[in-house]
Amino acid sequence: MSPDNQIVFKSLIGYGSFFFMIWLVLSAVLIISGSATFSVKGLVGAFVVLQIPTLFLIIKTKLRINQNP
Repeated sequence: MSPDNQIVFKSLIGYGSFFFMIWLVLSAVLIISGSATFSVKGLVGAFVVLQIPTLFLIIKTKLRINQNP
Protein backbone atom coordinates (compact mmCIF):
# COMPACT_ATOMS: atom_id res chain seq x y z
CA MET A 1 0.00 0.00 0.00
CA SER A 2 1.43 3.36 -1.00
CA PRO A 3 1.93 6.10 1.61
CA ASP A 4 -0.85 8.18 0.01
CA ASN A 5 -3.30 5.30 0.29
CA GLN A 6 -2.27 4.74 3.91
CA ILE A 7 -3.09 8.37 4.71
CA VAL A 8 -6.49 8.06 3.03
CA PHE A 9 -7.18 4.76 4.82
CA LYS A 10 -6.23 6.20 8.22
CA SER A 11 -8.42 9.25 7.66
CA LEU A 12 -11.28 6.95 6.64
CA ILE A 13 -10.95 5.03 9.88
CA GLY A 14 -10.66 8.23 11.92
CA TYR A 15 -13.55 10.12 10.37
CA GLY A 16 -15.72 7.02 10.12
CA SER A 17 -15.25 6.12 13.77
CA PHE A 18 -15.91 9.73 14.82
CA PHE A 19 -19.27 9.85 13.06
CA PHE A 20 -20.05 6.29 14.18
CA MET A 21 -19.60 7.36 17.81
CA ILE A 22 -21.94 10.31 17.26
CA TRP A 23 -24.53 7.93 15.78
CA LEU A 24 -24.05 5.47 18.64
CA VAL A 25 -24.59 8.15 21.30
CA LEU A 26 -27.65 9.55 19.55
CA SER A 27 -29.10 6.06 19.11
CA ALA A 28 -28.46 5.17 22.74
CA VAL A 29 -30.14 8.36 23.94
CA LEU A 30 -33.12 7.66 21.70
CA ILE A 31 -33.47 4.06 22.86
CA ILE A 32 -32.89 4.78 26.56
CA SER A 33 -35.25 7.77 26.70
CA GLY A 34 -38.15 5.58 25.63
CA SER A 35 -40.31 8.61 24.98
CA ALA A 36 -39.71 8.59 21.24
CA THR A 37 -40.51 5.77 18.88
CA PHE A 38 -37.74 4.43 16.71
CA SER A 39 -37.26 1.80 14.05
CA VAL A 40 -34.32 -0.13 12.71
CA LYS A 41 -34.95 1.44 9.31
CA GLY A 42 -34.71 4.90 10.86
CA LEU A 43 -31.51 4.04 12.70
CA VAL A 44 -29.92 2.68 9.52
CA GLY A 45 -31.01 5.77 7.62
CA ALA A 46 -29.48 8.02 10.28
CA PHE A 47 -26.24 6.02 10.09
CA VAL A 48 -26.06 6.46 6.33
CA VAL A 49 -26.76 10.18 6.61
CA LEU A 50 -24.00 10.57 9.20
CA GLN A 51 -21.52 8.75 6.94
CA ILE A 52 -22.00 11.31 4.12
CA PRO A 53 -19.64 13.80 5.84
CA THR A 54 -17.11 10.97 6.13
CA LEU A 55 -17.16 10.47 2.36
CA PHE A 56 -16.86 14.20 1.79
CA LEU A 57 -13.85 14.47 4.11
CA ILE A 58 -12.16 11.43 2.54
CA ILE A 59 -12.57 12.85 -0.95
CA LYS A 60 -11.24 16.19 0.29
CA THR A 61 -8.21 14.44 1.82
CA LYS A 62 -7.54 12.48 -1.37
CA LEU A 63 -7.75 15.63 -3.51
CA ARG A 64 -5.41 17.47 -1.15
CA ILE A 65 -2.85 14.65 -1.43
CA ASN A 66 -3.07 14.67 -5.23
CA GLN A 67 -2.45 18.44 -5.36
CA ASN A 68 0.79 18.14 -3.36
CA PRO A 69 3.10 15.77 -5.25
